[in-house]
Amino acid sequence: QGFINTADDALLAAVQNTVIESGRYTEQHSKPMMGLIEEFNLAQGQRQLDIPKYNEFTATDVTAGSELTEGQDIAPSIVSATVGRIALKVIILDDLVDQYNEQVFQVAGRQAGDALGTKEDKDVIALFAGFSTELGADNKPLSLANANGCVAYAMSGDTDNDGRRFGNLNQVFSVHHPNAIANLSSSLAVTAATYPVPSIKNWELLEDYWSGFNISRVQFFEDGNISKISGTDSSYGAIFSRQALAVLKGQARKPERHRLPALFATEIIWSERYGVFEVDDSKGAKTRYESGALSTS
Repeated sequence: QGFINTADDALLAAVQNTVIESGRYTEQHSKPMMGLIEEFNLAQGQRQLDIPKYNEFTATDVTAGSELTEGQDIAPSIVSATVGRIALKVIILDDLVDQYNEQVFQVAGRQAGDALGTKEDKDVIALFAGFSTELGADNKPLSLANANGCVAYAMSGDTDNDGRRFGNLNQVFSVHHPNAIANLSSSLAVTAATYPVPSIKNWELLEDYWSGFNISRVQFFEDGNISKISGTDSSYGAIFSRQALAVLKGQARKPERHRLPALFATEIIWSERYGVFEVDDSKGAKTRYESGALSTS
């Protein structure tokens, strides 16, 4: 049985594309965490991805003519990652299309994109609490001295002979609540110089969240999706290597359009399949600092 479409097909297609493209743009630029971790992809037919992690090797001095007896144990451990699905639906009534205003549909797209980006971002933030090492404490501000201490831990760990615990500092990031980052900013004796962001990061996606300074090449980012710990004014951020956390993508974000004739409307459904997980606990630490509102007077 046929139905009456009160909206011009070409106009309806334009509206849908406006919503989809605005959603895609906003989701990509919405939150910083996905741009700071490693990305893996499921191959066709795969159900999960198994990532081996190997022990570090140690070279030793030898004497000519003497047998090398000390062997290295590979002893790999396996990190298994799977994916889940997230989705979001927007329904556009023909009546709204008939009153076509492109800005209205851009707003709908931005809301959809923001929701997708927020979901992805919060999923990664939830991994912070899983790091075994905790730096900072409740009632402690993220001061310059404390931030330096966190960076020093990333560089050398608890002992002087631990080497660069987190590896190359160009791939180490610190992320925290905006109020914690504001405390750090205010504790600087002078305005931090603007350093170029290393090319390993996508500047266009992350520039809105980079705080404009670094400590020993560790970039500091703020993320408003970090929540305070219940009953306190502190929250968990993290300092971590890019290799500490990862996202496994099973299906790229895909928009689908469906006509709803009984409702005189069209629905657009976004869906994607991904999973976020910890790869290496030794290359990250949760950082607990005060995130309460700053004085404005």
